Amino acid sequence: MAHKEEFKHDAVRETLAKVFEFLNRNQKKIIQYGPIVLIAILFFAYYNYHQQNLETEANVLFGKALNLYEDGQTDLALLNFQSVEDDYSGTKSADYARLFLIEEALKNGETDKVNLMVEELEDSEDEVIRSSVYVLKGNLALNDGDADTAIKYYKKAGSLEVFPSLMEEYSLNIIRAYLLKGDYQNAYEEAQKMQTKENLKFNIKNELEDLLAEAKYLAHM
Repeated sequence: MAHKEEFKHDAVRETLAKVFEFLNRNQKKIIQYGPIVLIAILFFAYYNYHQQNLETEANVLFGKALNLYEDGQTDLALLNFQSVEDDYSGTKSADYARLFLIEEALKNGETDKVNLMVEELEDSEDEVIRSSVYVLKGNLALNDGDADTAIKYYKKAGSLEVFPSLMEEYSLNIIRAYLLKGDYQNAYEEAQKMQTKENLKFNIKNELEDLLAEAKYLAHM
């Protein structure tokens, strides 16, 4: 609660600072145009503060949903993710909540719903969200037996600036897709290239070694 109050206080101070800065810079114009400019400034102040407040509320609810999800209380978590999406549309938390809802829809085989929700996220400015969308599209393509399209989307996901752990997962996806396609040579080469990277996590390294061995065996090397 203290954090929320602090945020409100900071947001108001920031907005007031911007308003006073604007007033100082544009004193003559404000005297000239009077009420019109003042109304515009007040609207800007309200909108700016309201948007910041929405982001904070959305973050709090998303954090609650995430904790429930990690504790295995999936049903409650999904209800909260849905609330974030419904009540705080346009915030980053709403976009992240939608990723969890997409994952659930995928598990339930609701392909049409997944495609619709994925399209809504495709133009996101957040590279983590966009990369996740590409991976989802790749997974859908792979489920349809289209390994070439899947690989294209996995590579697009890997071309964005995201966390190293995500990049490693995307690389594994590419190797798996090559194996499913029957292109064992490319699978082997991708696995070898990935093996040269430093600081791979233990679980990633183990899975990579399994995929490398499989590709090598199937390619008759």
